[in-house]
Amino acid sequence: MSNNVFNLDNYFFEKYGYKVTERDDLLTQKFVEFENTGANALFWVYIDENKYLFKELPDEGKYLWLGELLSKEIADILSIPCAEYKLC
Repeated sequence: MSNNVFNLDNYFFEKYGYKVTERDDLLTQKFVEFENTGANALFWVYIDENKYLFKELPDEGKYLWLGELLSKEIADILSIPCAEYKLC
């Protein structure tokens, strides 16, 4: 699974010299576009000319990502087109 892990904090620092401190500050950055804020925050990040969707998981839903990765694995086995998932 290590190839499915992306360190977004490191990417922001290496690419933009930016260190994430709080969500409100992140919202003002040109390389991030928030779609929703709150407990189920969704935001798009521009990485190498591509746009990726990131989801922030609340502490009480910290294992919800397992279902998304499992669904992706099942879709791959069944040859069903599915979005690519990575942890970050």
